[in-house]
Parts: sequence; structure tokens; C-alpha cells
Amino acid sequence: MLTLSVEEIERLRDQRLNLLDAQVLVTEQYLTNLTQRLIELEQNASRFKPYSQEPDARDMPENLQLDITQTTASIELYEETLSGTRDRVTTLTETFARDIRRFQELTGLPVAEIN
Repeated sequence: MLTLSVEEIERLRDQRLNLLDAQVLVTEQYLTNLTQRLIELEQNASRFKPYSQEPDARDMPENLQLDITQTTASIELYEETLSGTRDRVTTLTETFARDIRRFQELTGLPVAEIN
């Protein structure tokens, strides 16, 4: 027979939240690295036309422009991913709060403040 308690439900919630928190941390770190890479690429690009003020500046190499474009797209993608993960944290927290309240009601436990 399975005996469930509010504490066990909270423990499950906390495990899932810890996984999502780890995903947020990894994504934030990756975004930091991508942002730093973009800064370096843009600094490099400033030596070439059309960004350089030097009259004899060369045209920007295609691979540099491609790197800038891909890095910018990656930043946008990871920002969307980060936002989605944060939304999942909010949804998970709200869902577990409702589930715990419902569990308390069904089992006759006093409905208490949820941790």
C-alpha cells in the first residue's frame, strides 16, 4: 500500500525544481559565454568595412560575418530557452501547490501554508 504525505509531495516538487534550477544555471552560463564571444567578434569586426573609420580598411571576411550572425542567433535561442525554463519553474510551483492543497482536502488534513 502506498502511503503518501505532503512532505513526500514537496520532496518530489523540490527534486524537479532543482533540476530546472540547474538547467537555468547552465543556460545562463552558456549565454554569458556567447555574449562574451559576440563582444570579441564585434571588436574584431570593427577593423573592417563598414564598421572601421579607416579609409583603407578591408571588407569584412565572410566567415566573421557568419560567426556574428550565428552567435547572435544562438543568443536569441538560448534566451528563449531560458525564458521557457523559468516559465516551467513557475508552472511547476503553481501545479504542486494546487496538488498539495487538493491532497490535503481529499485526505482530511488541515490545509496548511505550502513551503
